[in-house]
Amino acid sequence: MNNLFIWVSRHPLTTDQKDLILDTFFEGKTNIIEYGDINVFKDEDLDQLYKLASNTNDFVVIGGVHGLLGAFALQNGFSFGAFNNINRAPIGEKPDFHTTELKVVYPQ
Repeated sequence: MNNLFIWVSRHPLTTDQKDLILDTFFEGKTNIIEYGDINVFKDEDLDQLYKLASNTNDFVVIGGVHGLLGAFALQNGFSFGAFNNINRAPIGEKPDFHTTELKVVYPQ
C-alpha cells in the first residue's frame, strides 16, 4: 500500500526490533509510527487505530493481550507481526530482554 508501518506497544521500539522490521518488510516501509499502547477492550481505541491503519497493510505488536489485536488486524486484511523476546539476565537480576525473531502472518 504505502511505506507506513505501525508499532503498537507500551514500550519504545528498540534498535534490534527496528532492524528486524526493516529486514522483514524491506519493501520501502521506512516510516514507522510508534502508536503506543492500546486497550483492545475499548471499541473507541480500536476505531482510532483502524483509522490510522487505513493507510497501511502492516502492524507489529508485542505483549500477550496484543494477540487480540493480531486477530483484529488479520480480520481487517492487515498483515500482523509479533516479536519473540528472551530475557538474558541471570535469575534474580533486572530483566534484560532481547529480540530474537519476528514472526509475520499475512492475511489470506
